[in-house]
Amino acid sequence: DHKWRQSGLHWMQHRTDGFDFKEEKDKVTVVVRCRIAPPILQKSFLCDYTYTIYGCGCVRLETHGVPVGEWPVLARIGLQMTIPKEFENVTWFGLGPGESYADTRQAGKLGLFNMTVDEMYTPYVFPQEYGNRSDVRFAKFADKSGAGLMVRGEPHINFSARWFSTENIEKARHTYDLV
Repeated sequence: DHKWRQSGLHWMQHRTDGFDFKEEKDKVTVVVRCRIAPPILQKSFLCDYTYTIYGCGCVRLETHGVPVGEWPVLARIGLQMTIPKEFENVTWFGLGPGESYADTRQAGKLGLFNMTVDEMYTPYVFPQEYGNRSDVRFAKFADKSGAGLMVRGEPHINFSARWFSTENIEKARHTYDLV
């Protein structure tokens, strides 16, 4: 915990440094260049997010990041997305049915799983990161009618689905602090 705090990771901020787009016959490609860094330190991550939006409505997101300066070993690097709360039914093909991390993944089995966001909650006594699913080929987040959002790894992703933001979990001292 001391090294993590000393690294400045808990102060990370995004700054957009550039934006390009290219229109083609059946798609639009948008590239966003940004710097992710704590505000007072000289280290950062230089990142490119490339969004390709196809006429069919599919969106492909490619990310690329380069560390600048000395960093500790990082537990995770990822993106967060907020989707409609109605998409509470989650189906995935990957490790499951419980959560899996680098140190617990051998307990998971590869398969097709279905849960609600409520069922994916792990009520730790002290609020902390929870609910990761590893080696996921695809995940679908759907409403009661089956409409929703599909995410596919190329080849794999990790994901979690929860009602609480990472910031909310990090600030909470007790489960009743989770909003």
